[in-house]
Parts: sequence; C-alpha cells; structure tokens
Amino acid sequence: MDEGMAEAPVRPTVLQTSGMLVAIIVGMVAYATLCSLAGVTMLHGGFIFLFYWAGIRAAASADFLPSLVGALGGTGLAYLVVTLPEQMGATGYAIIGVGVLACIFMMIRGHVPLLINNAFMLYLTVFTIAGAVTPNDFWQIPVSLLIAAGLAAILMAVGKILAARAASPQAVSQ
Repeated sequence: MDEGMAEAPVRPTVLQTSGMLVAIIVGMVAYATLCSLAGVTMLHGGFIFLFYWAGIRAAASADFLPSLVGALGGTGLAYLVVTLPEQMGATGYAIIGVGVLACIFMMIRGHVPLLINNAFMLYLTVFTIAGAVTPNDFWQIPVSLLIAAGLAAILMAVGKILAARAASPQAVSQ
C-alpha cells in the first residue's frame, strides 16, 4: 500500500451497528421526553449539537466540552444578533458587527478555543437565519442543547464502561 494513502476505517459489524442504532433510538426517545417535560418544543438545538459532536467530531471525548461551550456561546451571540438591532437600531447593528468581527478574528488567531470554535460559528450561523427562532423562543435552544449534551455524556460513559468490561480478562472467561 502506498505510504501516502490512509487505511480505510474498520466498519462495525452488523450486530454492533444494530446495537448502536438501538442506543440511538433510546437516546432520541429520552431526549424528546426530557425536552417535552422541560416545555421545549424546538429540539433542533440539541440535534445540531449531537450531529456536530458525534458526526463531525467523531464523538471524541476531548471535543465534547469545546463543542458544548462553543455551541452555548454561539447561541448567546445569535440571540444578541437577533435582538440588539431591534432594541437599539443602528447602535445595535454596530455593536453586533464589532462583536461578530471580534469573534471571527479570535477564531482565526486561535484565541479562546474552548469558546470560539467551529461549534460557536455553527450555532451563530444557524440561529441567525431569519425565522429559525423567535426572540421569545431562544431560551429553548440552550435548554435543548444541555439536555442533549447530558444524555450524550451519559451514553458516552455507559459505552466506555461496557467497552472496558468487554475488554477485561474476566469478561472473556465468563
């Protein structure tokens, strides 16, 4: 094989994939139920986090906290982008313009990567799309995001425990 070519990733077996799918379904039902209990009807804040962290960041535990903090920060700035111009007119637009440019500058420079990162920019972009969310409903985005992140953290911990048990010598002998 050519040294410059990467090896294809190992795919999970059909049984492993089925197990993952069952865990995903259970997680989605739990997520929707918890959101409903919290009065959250806009579930996409949490689903975007799960897609970003699990799909794009490959569920890397080192990326969990920066993904969460960045998503919350991006949501906060998106709220200001949506509300400040309405409340302050041209001054609000100026404040937001400077704020967004400062965040872009910091991201390019690599400053405050725990907060200013791709998750931050994703949430800033998505939740400033006209009609994506109203100012009165913005509270639902961080709540759904925190519920999804909490469930993801629990599933990640359970997965690590199960993997450790499966890899232990006692599990092989039983």
